[in-house]
This record gives sequence, structure tokens and C-alpha cells, in this order.
Amino acid sequence: MRHRKGKMIWALLVAALLALPAGPAPAAEFSAIIVTTLRGEARQGKIYIKGDKVRREFAQSGGATIVVLQGDKKIMWMLEPHTQSYLEMPFDQEAFAKMLNQPQEGEGKKLVGPETLNGYVTDKYETAVETAAGTQRGAMWIAKKLGVPIRIETADKSFVQEYKDIKEGGVDDALFDMPAGYRKKAMPPGMPK
Repeated sequence: MRHRKGKMIWALLVAALLALPAGPAPAAEFSAIIVTTLRGEARQGKIYIKGDKVRREFAQSGGATIVVLQGDKKIMWMLEPHTQSYLEMPFDQEAFAKMLNQPQEGEGKKLVGPETLNGYVTDKYETAVETAAGTQRGAMWIAKKLGVPIRIETADKSFVQEYKDIKEGGVDDALFDMPAGYRKKAMPPGMPK
């Protein structure tokens, strides 16, 4: 059970990283439906981005899970509404990107050219990331106006993540606050503290 919980936390960290700005970008403020397809199984969630803050909501087998990144505080919370509890961990975007081998320009990330996707002009990139299983190839579309990838996919399309129904502005600051009455849980072994 602890091993599964640790794997779930790492999966959530990876998902949160994929929502972060791809580099210097305007202070984006938007919400969107996020559709993630893994090996043919699609799941929907919601994402809110306001500057360097990100909130991602999605359903899990045990109930809803919410991940909140506070970039200014360099902290991440994983909220579990069904238990009114949360995990807290430090978050350094650059260190985390390196740890996950997130491709940088020229190092497994090659600009293909502009494309319009979901009404946004994007820069499409081909990506290649070295993993224990070999080189994982894919593509990402970074919306120029928003500064974040609005679609990411593996070459074989076994993993696809896309933002749909993007609504700019109107993101309430309270979405990034800790809800009242939540209790802090201890981190599982092997996770950053």
C-alpha cells in the first residue's frame, strides 16, 4: 500500500510539472479542462493557472485529489478532500525538471514550427527523453500567449494530455489557499520532505 501511495505521489508530481510554464512567459491566468489519455483510457480534470500558481483537480479511485503548487513559496500541497488532509513538500521547478529529465531546448527538444491548436498559436516541439526503458519520443505544443504546453503526447500516443475549453482570466486567488480544517499528514518513506 505504501509503495502504491508513493507511486501515486510521483505520478501527481509529474502531472503538476507538465502544467508549469515552459520558460519565461507572460503571467498566464486561465482555467481549462485537462484530458489525459493513458493507454486508451481517458480521464478529465480541471486546471487553474495564475502566474506561478497552479491548481489541478482530478478524480482517483479513492476520491478527488487536488494538487496546488505555490511557486512563490516553493511549496506543493496534495489535498485529499475526502479525508480533509494534505501532504506538503518543497518544490523547486528547475531541480524537479532535471530529476525528471524534462527536455530543454537543443537537448532532446527540437522546434518543429508553429501550429494552431484549440484556437491558440503554439510552437510545436519534438521531444526525446532518456529513461530506464530507452528513449521516449513525443511532441508538445506550447501556447505562445499562455507559455504552457497545451498538448503533450508520446510518439505512440499511449500518453496524451491536452487542455480544452481554455478560459482566460477570472481565476480566484482562494483556489490556491489551504482549505480550513485540513490536517497535515506525514510524507511516505522515500518522498521529499
